[in-house]
Formats: sequence, structure tokens, C-alpha cells
Amino acid sequence: MDERSIAAAGFSFNDCVALLNFGAHATASRLVENHAVGSSEFDYSPELKKYKTTLNYFFEGGVGNAERALLDSAQEWAYDESTKTLYLWADDGLNPTGREIYGKVQSYAIVGDAETQHIVIDGLNFFATTFSFTQSDHITIQNCDFSYYAASKRALGILGPSETAHFTETEDDFCRDILVNDWQCARLFSESFY
Repeated sequence: MDERSIAAAGFSFNDCVALLNFGAHATASRLVENHAVGSSEFDYSPELKKYKTTLNYFFEGGVGNAERALLDSAQEWAYDESTKTLYLWADDGLNPTGREIYGKVQSYAIVGDAETQHIVIDGLNFFATTFSFTQSDHITIQNCDFSYYAASKRALGILGPSETAHFTETEDDFCRDILVNDWQCARLFSESFY
């Protein structure tokens, strides 16, 4: 979104989440503060010392129902915490009433700690969820499909990194023949563990 469209939007972006690019591969999310209708300027905190006004940014989600004003394209949604109502702009532009709508309800379907050892997870389909193992040893995950396993919570006004599949402080763990959102990814998980 550029400065002209922010000023012309006709609403305040206060309490929306701004995603700010402040480097080649660096992005931060902040809640918008002090934005007035018709203005192209806004504040956020904490400040980014390296942010340049020439870099791009966009808005996603918010708190206090602020994000509802951002709905302007198909397949976008907003959640009103006060009424527990989900607003969806359907892919075909029609009323979504009566349709099956699927969403993420948990980050981790399987969680293991130091007592979790010698486990094989084979042939499961994971939709909008994944696994987390901390100090678990000898875990094998194979022949599994992961669809939408990681998602940020920015649309709910929650800042910070996405919760994703991981092993932490583990030994002898393996992932084989893993399918992530319809592409083969046998090494994605094993190389991203820390």
C-alpha cells in the first residue's frame, strides 16, 4: 500500500498490524498508532532503528475489530473478538453462509518433551497444525502431508513469529517423504530444526 492509498482509504489504520520491511530479508510487525483519517503518516512502537521510508509495508489484521476495514479482496478474512464473528470475502465474491470453512484451531497436534522417545509418526495428514518436540530423542516422521502447518497470528493482532514444526535439543531425529502444501519437501524440516 502506498502513501496515497493510505490517505485516501477513508478510515484510520489505528490498531491494525503493519508489516514493515526494514532490510533485504528483514520484516517486523507493529501495531499502528496515531493514524488520522486522510493522513499518509502513522506511528508504531517499538521503533525500528533501520527502517527507511522508501521500503514497502502492508497491513494485516489488528485488534479491536480494526482489521475489518482492511477487507478489500477475495479470500481475505477478519475476526471480531468482541462478537466472535468471522468475516470472510469468499473467493467467488458470494455470501459464504452455508459453506464449509476450515481454519487453524491449534498450533501443535503432537507435542513431545524429554520423556517422549522412540516415536514413529507415519502416514498422517496434518491440516493447519504440526508438531513440536523439545528434548525428545529418536523421533521419526515419514510419509506425512502438511497443509497450512504454519501461520502467523497477526490477523488476530498477535505479533511475533509463526509457530512452526520444530525439534529443539533433540538427537537422532528424521523426517522422510514429507509433503508440505503439495510440494515434496523431505529436507525442509530437518534443515530448519534448531
